Amino acid sequence: MAAKINMRLDKNEMPSQDPNVRNKNFLEVALGYTEEQALDEAARCLNCKNHPCVDGCPVNVRIPEFIAKIVEKDYEGAYQVIHQTSSLPAVCGRVCPQESQCEMHCVRGKKGDPVGIGRLERFVADWHNAHSTEAAAKPAPNGHKVAVIGSGPAGLTCAGDLAKKGYEVTVFEALHLAGGVLVYGIPEFRLPKAIVQKEVDGLKAMGVKVETNTVVGRTITIDELMEENGFEAVFIGSGAGLPMFMNIPGENLKGVYSANEFLTRINLMKAYREDSDTPIMDLKGKTVAVVGGGNVAMDAARCAKRLGAENYVFWGGREGYENLWNTQMKREQEHMAKFFHMCHDYAKEIGLDAQFLIEPKAKEPTMFQYDFDAATAINFLRTYDLMDVFKLNLEGNHANLAGHTYQHEIRTAREAGVLGSLDANQGDKLIGWDMDEFPTDLYETSTVMWEVLAEGQIGPHGGLNFDAKPRRTSFTAEDLFRSHIAGMDSFAAGLLVAAKMHEDKVIENLQAERYSSFDSGIGATVENGTASLASLEEYALDIPQAKLIEATKSDHLESVKATINNYMIDALAEA
Repeated sequence: MAAKINMRLDKNEMPSQDPNVRNKNFLEVALGYTEEQALDEAARCLNCKNHPCVDGCPVNVRIPEFIAKIVEKDYEGAYQVIHQTSSLPAVCGRVCPQESQCEMHCVRGKKGDPVGIGRLERFVADWHNAHSTEAAAKPAPNGHKVAVIGSGPAGLTCAGDLAKKGYEVTVFEALHLAGGVLVYGIPEFRLPKAIVQKEVDGLKAMGVKVETNTVVGRTITIDELMEENGFEAVFIGSGAGLPMFMNIPGENLKGVYSANEFLTRINLMKAYREDSDTPIMDLKGKTVAVVGGGNVAMDAARCAKRLGAENYVFWGGREGYENLWNTQMKREQEHMAKFFHMCHDYAKEIGLDAQFLIEPKAKEPTMFQYDFDAATAINFLRTYDLMDVFKLNLEGNHANLAGHTYQHEIRTAREAGVLGSLDANQGDKLIGWDMDEFPTDLYETSTVMWEVLAEGQIGPHGGLNFDAKPRRTSFTAEDLFRSHIAGMDSFAAGLLVAAKMHEDKVIENLQAERYSSFDSGIGATVENGTASLASLEEYALDIPQAKLIEATKSDHLESVKATINNYMIDALAEA
């Protein structure tokens, strides 16, 4: 009797680590189907006549056939079906994008979820690895030798397919461990390296030789492989092992990693472990910016979170418009807000408690930015119910471009409760462009640090970050070194000045005096909301002119600025 088809519309959920647990470790997130779940999911397959899922698979795994074996509880038989066309079942079951390949063509996906093909493939491969004791069958040799350069997915697949046909295959790998991107790129929590090694060991059992620490072209040439070592053919699967840089200022600074280096240090060299000898930047409490939004970028972001990163900056970049005739402003902002909410929802899903930041910037690269300044960004957050999700990362030169002082932007943010982090940059106020100089203006750094001390902190996780570079005429390593020192010294001096001013309460007393008329009398009624236009009219009509003149006070602006100058001199003289 044929097995009863499970017509439930939704696929079995993949068991996984709790988000608040997995975001602090590098153990595999997805835990795999139980036997019961696998049987239930396999029963959802209709065993379609035309097998569209097979057409969607790059290696044409006979999907309905191996799923039918699962229904029969013949798990080893299911593995052998997969292994006929796929050399890496346990790997593919974890990281292959089934949703855009085989599962996209699944008939069950037309009304409901497609069959969880990838999840079933993983179940079968994991069962085989846990239970099979039979040595892999070694095909009869056909007398031909092939060299494979690179031991990533392409190289290992090629080696496996050739070995099944009896070829003598040798894989040459530049690194000390076979697996390519499977070991240096994809994190442990998505693809445990023991799984990769198991697959490599299976190929070795079939007769595939693996030569690590061999850089073809340096250690040995292709000509030497063919002319001196007897290889009749060479397959080059060198992958994308070297990063592509953008050749932009600052990409070689300390703390700037290519995703390739960052992930290689973490994955291949185990930098995430406390006993690792591989150095990596301490990210605890740090703000991390990830440029890019693909798989590699997401893996880098996930790794950064696990290493302690707490801030993530969303820079609007091109979020704005040049001309309103071709722009639906409200619609664009709604789209941006929906994206931010998606990010927040995903953060909650994975238990990410990091701070999200928006960095306002005016005039560049579009004429009108949706995050023009602090006030504009705050209005956006309030409008789209994001005030509890985002804070602001503020930069001094961006304030200049918006026509504000740095102090103004910080005051605006902190009084709205959204001061998150600061970029310690300044710019040339005459140029009107984003020069990103290292800060040297003591007046500006003093005002900035006064606001920071008034707030008591720079956000819950924020800091004072350099996002600057030397000017075009300063281009040596010494210039960069001296610029960092100048910037740090300038803010340290600003902190000393601000601390002395707060200690003496010079600004607090000044402001208290200026607003003292609102502490009693008619002013107090304005403050507490009991005043009306009628009560103000009655007061103004009856008050003598002399009393009005007496109540008028000077702001003493030059004197205030001179006082700050004196504090700069005195505080630094005492330091």
